[in-house]
Amino acid sequence: MNRNRHPNKAIEATLEYAEANGWRVEIGGGHCWGRLLCPENKGCRNRLFCLR
Repeated sequence: MNRNRHPNKAIEATLEYAEANGWRVEIGGGHCWGRLLCPENKGCRNRLFCLR
C-alpha cells in the first residue's frame, strides 16, 4: 500500500479489501479524500467517488 491510510477504520478496511481484489485507490483533493477505481480497465466509469 503506497498511500495514506483513511482515518475511518471501517473505510480503511474496505479500501484494503478492494485493493486486494484489484481495485485502485486514487487520492483526491479538496473535500474528497479519494476515489475507488474499477480494475477492469483504465477508462472504466465504474468507480466510487468521494470517500470521506
